[in-house]
Amino acid sequence: MNIKEAIYFRILVISFVTAVWYVVVLTSCASTGKLLSGPIDKKPPVQDSLKSTPHFQTRFVKQDIIMYFDEYVEVKEATKQVLVSPPLVYLPKVTGRGKKVTFSFHESEVLRPDVTYTINFGEAIVDFHEGNKLTNFSYVFSTGDVLDSLMMSGKVYDAIDFTPIENVQVLLYDTHFDSIVAKEKPYYSTKTDKSGSFTFKNIKADTFKMLALVDKNVNLKYDLESEKIGFPDSLIVLDTANQKINHTLFISSPKVKQKLLAKNLKIYGLTDLVYNSKPEKITPVSIGDEVTLYHKVIKDTLKVFYKTDLDSFEIIAGNDTIKVKPPINEGKNKQKPLVVSYHNLAPNLLPSDSLVLQFTAPLDTLITQNWKITDTLGEVAGLTFGLSQNRMNVSVKGKWRVNMPYKLMFDSTTFADIYGRRIDSTKLPFQCLSPSQTSGLILNVTSLDSQKHYFVLLKRGENILDTFSVSQKSTFTKKYKSVVPDGYSVEVIQDDNNNNLWDPGNYWEKIQPEKMKIYKVERPEINRENEVPIIWSTPSDRIEELPVQTDKIKK
Repeated sequence: MNIKEAIYFRILVISFVTAVWYVVVLTSCASTGKLLSGPIDKKPPVQDSLKSTPHFQTRFVKQDIIMYFDEYVEVKEATKQVLVSPPLVYLPKVTGRGKKVTFSFHESEVLRPDVTYTINFGEAIVDFHEGNKLTNFSYVFSTGDVLDSLMMSGKVYDAIDFTPIENVQVLLYDTHFDSIVAKEKPYYSTKTDKSGSFTFKNIKADTFKMLALVDKNVNLKYDLESEKIGFPDSLIVLDTANQKINHTLFISSPKVKQKLLAKNLKIYGLTDLVYNSKPEKITPVSIGDEVTLYHKVIKDTLKVFYKTDLDSFEIIAGNDTIKVKPPINEGKNKQKPLVVSYHNLAPNLLPSDSLVLQFTAPLDTLITQNWKITDTLGEVAGLTFGLSQNRMNVSVKGKWRVNMPYKLMFDSTTFADIYGRRIDSTKLPFQCLSPSQTSGLILNVTSLDSQKHYFVLLKRGENILDTFSVSQKSTFTKKYKSVVPDGYSVEVIQDDNNNNLWDPGNYWEKIQPEKMKIYKVERPEINRENEVPIIWSTPSDRIEELPVQTDKIKK
């Protein structure tokens, strides 16, 4: 090869390598399927019905169901999202690859004869690149000659606050004895969406038992006593004449035997006991005089504060005995600092109110001489102090002057908790409102059933300001001359067992949750009588937002 031929050969080699490099780069870019620019894809995948296993087949023979889409897809959380109705005996396999999703029956699965099946994919199918979910997608087939075509819908609400509940299993049984819900899976099942709505499609004409269930162990059975449930008062009759029936179900957690679920002993001086329901009737005690105990209930937790020099001791809480070994070193490091805050929604008080401070631990030291309350005229005299039984709330009563700014001041020697921790010198402002700075409320409750007993609560935030009962009346009026201008709520309970409490439902005793309605009252106008019209009517409505009707100036 001469020099000229060698040069030509090198040029050819370089050109070939360059061409191969471009092909590799372009192929790599194409394989990602992503554009370097342009609008973001917000559309969910669309099924290619021509390539997919045909929908709505009759005389269906067990086979893999294959669905093709117009873009690359993947399957997420198939065991949670994919729901087959009537339920299968064995768990199916749902996979995604490329533009294809495959639903495979278990090899041991035997489909029922003459039954219409619905496979609801929930939100399991999403596009590969942007994660757009394909919702309300289902596949329907029949193993018989016809497809069932009836439908039924409804909504599920929480029985306490009427909020719609998502992901509740709604179950239909074609067998009607009560224990079926604990022993067998339902004939049909579906889930509620974000609005609490559910729909059954392609179901047969029959009479069904219905149950709404928060299925904690995901087995489509009511076999845990703590599972929330709701149910209608009667069986559901579904035929061609009354399809599209709408049902409203209210779910509640049934009363259960109180159980200790967990305990936390890692913090020195504090034992947290967690129960399956609010432990408001449990008072912890210790054996002997060497241990001092205080307690406070916060939701489902009993917080037990202790002070002792013992290496170990026992706490008896209800039917449980808890052995405590105080963690001296690490446990003390995990203690949170002592903190004080307002307890009664201060800093705005009414003349009859006490100022209440709450602490995060029981107090051992309270030197009232070391704190003072001042107004613009100087120090306030004649204060009366009180300490709660668990030593975590301090109240002070004074002859407050209206429209007067006050300041509570104390130094670091005033308070110490049972662990010796103190609070730095602090100043807390508050004021006593004059009548012209407060609001008047008039609660007008109407449309009650005079044969029923009702229990009514007025609440500001989580604080219960007043309670009263109404019996043998269809209307009732309650006036409050002065309240702090703020948002309020009124809870009306149809108290069927006259215990001044709201009681949940019980499936086994066929008891519905007591009817209750919560009315949210917007902030009333200042220096006015504000009428709040409360129409009981039916509790199937959601929480009502009530405007207030202002009347004359308060006198």
